[in-house]
Amino acid sequence: MHQIISQYGFVPLLENPEKKLAEFLRTSLEKRLSKTLVDELISNYIQKTNKSADEILLNPELFSKAIEELFGEKVSKLILKLIQEDLFENGMSDSADNSIKKILDEIRKNSVLEFIQKIKGHEHIAFFWANNDLRRYLFSEFFKNAKSVKGFISMEGLDDATPYITYDELFSNKSDSIEKEKDLIISTHKKNTTSFPTLLGGDNCDRWFEEGLGHDFLKLEKYVDKFLENESISCICGYNELFLSNGEHIGEILSSHKYVILDNPLMIYKRREK
Repeated sequence: MHQIISQYGFVPLLENPEKKLAEFLRTSLEKRLSKTLVDELISNYIQKTNKSADEILLNPELFSKAIEELFGEKVSKLILKLIQEDLFENGMSDSADNSIKKILDEIRKNSVLEFIQKIKGHEHIAFFWANNDLRRYLFSEFFKNAKSVKGFISMEGLDDATPYITYDELFSNKSDSIEKEKDLIISTHKKNTTSFPTLLGGDNCDRWFEEGLGHDFLKLEKYVDKFLENESISCICGYNELFLSNGEHIGEILSSHKYVILDNPLMIYKRREK
C-alpha cells in the first residue's frame, strides 16, 4: 500500500524526529565509511528507486540492502550493529539491540499521534487501517484532547465522552444516508463556538460500498474536501485496508484527501503540491 499511494503523488510527511534520525544515520554511516562513499551509495539508490535521500535512509530494507550490495552480508551486519550502538549511546534508542526498523516505527507512531493531536483545521485525512486495535487507538487519540465539538460515525463507538452514531443507524434508510451524513457534518460544526477546529471522523467508510452507495459516497468525499478548505474542521475517514487491496477505488479516495495515514508500518503521507 505504501508503494501504491506514492504512485498517486503522495510523499511521506517527515516530521522533525524522522529528519533527525535520517541525519543521524547518515553521520553514523560516514563515521564508518567516508562522506564520499556514502554520497555515492545514496546517489546510486536515488537513481535506482527514484526516492529522496531521506526516504532511502528511513527505509530499513533499502538502507541495509544498499550497504549489503556494496560490502557484502557480513560487513553490512557489522556496520548496522555499530549504527544501532550509536543510536543507543546518543539517546535515540532505549537499547543497543533495537533494530533501526523498531526505532523508526516508534518515531513514526509518535509523529502520527502528534500530528493528529495538534491538528489545526482544514485537514481531510484518509486512514487505511489493517488492525482493529490500532483503529480504535488512533481515533481515541484524535478525539480525546478535543477542545471543541466532535462527531463520529462508528462501528461500535469509543467512550462516553465521544458522541457517535453507528453505521447501522446511518443506513437504516439508505435513501437518505448521504443527506444524513451531510446534516451531521454541518449541524455538528454549527455548534462550534470556539477558535479550535471541529473534529469529525468515520471509522469504517468502506461500509458505504458494502451498502451499494459507494458512488454517492465518493461524491460526498469530494464535497467534504472542498467544504473543509473554508471551514475549520479536521476529519479522519477510516477505511479497512483489505477493502482497498484490489485497488478499485483507491485513486478516487486519494483524490479527495490531502493526507493519508497508513498502517503497518504506521506512517503519514501528504499529497505533493503541484
